Amino acid sequence: MAETSPLQWIQKIRTEWKIHDLDTFARLLHCTRPDLEAWLASPSTEDDGTVPARCQGAHALIQIRKKLAAAIPEPEEQLKWLFAERKAFDGAKPIDLMGSSAEDLLWVSYYLESISSVPKD
Repeated sequence: MAETSPLQWIQKIRTEWKIHDLDTFARLLHCTRPDLEAWLASPSTEDDGTVPARCQGAHALIQIRKKLAAAIPEPEEQLKWLFAERKAFDGAKPIDLMGSSAEDLLWVSYYLESISSVPKD
């Protein structure tokens, strides 16, 4: 079975997490809406498995999704985790941090990679 490309992961995350607004999704990826639209519109024949230079947040977002899915299989429950205030983030919601800066996106990704299990509360 072929490995899932970054573009396929991004499309999967957008669908599972029901992020319909492209501005919101671009903010999570830390890229511009036009860059995101161009990437999403690229034909599957042009999907070479790379991430556009201006969508550098894609890898961190994919890692966040993978770690959450391993601990919390249901996308609806993943969303609950993302939208709840978390002690580990000084009471901030992970989803807000992820969109606030590339550094905070990496912080959430690092946090999930460094803990043994995702806290559900």
